[in-house]
Amino acid sequence: MGVEIYFVKEGLSFGRNSQQPALNKLMFQMLGAFAEFERNLIKERQREGIEQAKKSGVYKGRKPIEIKLFNQTLELVNGGMKTTEAIKQTGIKPATYYRYLSKNK
Repeated sequence: MGVEIYFVKEGLSFGRNSQQPALNKLMFQMLGAFAEFERNLIKERQREGIEQAKKSGVYKGRKPIEIKLFNQTLELVNGGMKTTEAIKQTGIKPATYYRYLSKNK
């Protein structure tokens, strides 16, 4: 397609018109490999931090939706109200309502 990328800070250019295409391709792949390696290290440290926080009781994860909201919505629907109106009234998200509904069938 004739696209060329030029990194100003590093002085590298990647494309068909570059002077050393083999060396530039190697450098580009190495930069990508280092970026991927660094990202994996960050994710690993994050996982370790979450595990330590869970052990100490600080990290408890996302709070589950109260089943009360689902039950209120279900009561309104069983009482004759349209599902969309009941969902709006109780404030439960539609995907959450239908997920709970499929679990309770």
